[in-house]
Amino acid sequence: MVIDVLTDKNLTIEAKAIYVYIIYFSSFEIYPSVEKMCNDLNIGHERLLKHRRLLEKYGYIKIIRNKENGRYGKNKYEV
Repeated sequence: MVIDVLTDKNLTIEAKAIYVYIIYFSSFEIYPSVEKMCNDLNIGHERLLKHRRLLEKYGYIKIIRNKENGRYGKNKYEV
């Protein structure tokens, strides 16, 4: 639930913003690329991954990695 994320002291403000972003797009079953997320949130690649890992660690998201032709495609997120 969004309120749980927003009040969780273990999460950074960046992680909370990433969560809200993911929730919004996943409600339409749209899963933006990491590059699009970085661009839209005005955040660097490594910084995004660092804070997204917090959401995984505390069980707020699960990343489903898709392989296309032996290479990773766009991720899907379970929230």
